[in-house]
Amino acid sequence: MAALCRQLGHRVEVATPVIDYKGYTAAFGTIIAVQTLAALRERERQMGRACTEADVEPVTWLIAQSGQRIDGLTFASAETTLDEAARQSADFFKDWDLLLSPTLAQAPVELGKLGLSPTNFAQYAADVTAFSPYTSLANVTGQPSISLPLGWSRSGLPLGVMFTARFADEATLLSLSRTLERELPWYDRRPTFRAS
Repeated sequence: MAALCRQLGHRVEVATPVIDYKGYTAAFGTIIAVQTLAALRERERQMGRACTEADVEPVTWLIAQSGQRIDGLTFASAETTLDEAARQSADFFKDWDLLLSPTLAQAPVELGKLGLSPTNFAQYAADVTAFSPYTSLANVTGQPSISLPLGWSRSGLPLGVMFTARFADEATLLSLSRTLERELPWYDRRPTFRAS
């Protein structure tokens, strides 16, 4: 994709936002745990009773339980870490119009592999992290991103290419996306399915 963008006249270089990804990942997990717990508490208010393990998927329950062990200072520190990541990401986009990355780190996995009812939670967490390490930063920073099905696996499944723009610059993102769809049209591409 980088080569195609160069052919289309874009300057493409290797660059990465300077972010403490280890700290960012831990902070992201903290925020998710507390927000999941808060969502369950709101659901309890609506139902007029306590949520139980039977009300939600096992992953949701475990994440909410971990949220109960997080104190206010830890949560505030996590928010500060994510705010800093957003500032660092904004600094990156002072020099670059777009960031190109894969959408996912692996080809699409078989249905159910990342379901929310795993038998081994640690393995599930490792699988999810290995599968999708690229998308959370734009989710946290609020920057516009787009995933385009510009590649295809040998088995006929779409492989996403993700572009992220600076905050509120959807116009650049959509303009490039239109150009790339003309170069590599996908409107008539469909994954192939095989019965197992």
